[in-house]
Formats: sequence, structure tokens, C-alpha cells
Amino acid sequence: MGFTYSGAMSGVLPQLSVTGPAAVLIAAATAANVLAGAVALRLLGGPAYRGLSELALSGFAAAVVLDAGVLFVLEAPASWLAGAAGPSRDGGRRIRGHAAAAP
Repeated sequence: MGFTYSGAMSGVLPQLSVTGPAAVLIAAATAANVLAGAVALRLLGGPAYRGLSELALSGFAAAVVLDAGVLFVLEAPASWLAGAAGPSRDGGRRIRGHAAAAP
């Protein structure tokens, strides 16, 4: 049993037509996310970027914070978004509109 370069290439190259466009879209989305992080950091009063590496590093750091904030907002309980004060009064036992049996 051996390895050949041509055998590996004959297995990988046909898959590029399927995975190539997805890889390009993911790279574009990542670049947009990093750019959004860099812009947000700059708008919040950060100093001007002195180079591309500083822009990329700051963009990555701010993108992590932005993504965490977006996840928090998207995953916030409906009661928080509706303006209810605090957690539910049933101790969190209510699941999808039905009261769960008390332990």
C-alpha cells in the first residue's frame, strides 16, 4: 500500500468544483467580519491604524466582541426582549408555553 501524488490529486481535484465556491464565500464573509470589527473599533474612538497588520489584528479582536454581542442578542430570552422585568416567576420551569412538572 503506497501513496502517490497523482492519486491524491485525482481524489482532491474533482472536489474543488463543489468546495471551491463555498471556500471563496467563507473567505469573503470572514474578511467582511474583520473589516466590520475594524470599522466599529475606529468609530468607538480608537486611534488611526498605522498599518495593515494593525488593522487586521484590531479587526479580529473587535469582530470577536461584535460576534459575541450579536449571539447574546439573538439568544436573549423573549421575555428580555419584550421588556419583562427579570426571569419568569415559575423558576424557569416553563418550556415552550407548557408548565413542566415540579421536581
